[in-house]
Amino acid sequence: MKQWFSYLRQQYPQAAELFREIRTFNKAAPIVEHIQQYRDKMLATLSQ
Repeated sequence: MKQWFSYLRQQYPQAAELFREIRTFNKAAPIVEHIQQYRDKMLATLSQ
């Protein structure tokens, strides 16, 4: 997952921001939870 974000961040600024936030996690569950929270935050922003 982190390697994938490493590639994405080269193209997308949002991925770079999210990668900085998750790079210290060492278990899948916190990474997935953080990504879901980020997704929910982005969707809420879009719906305003």
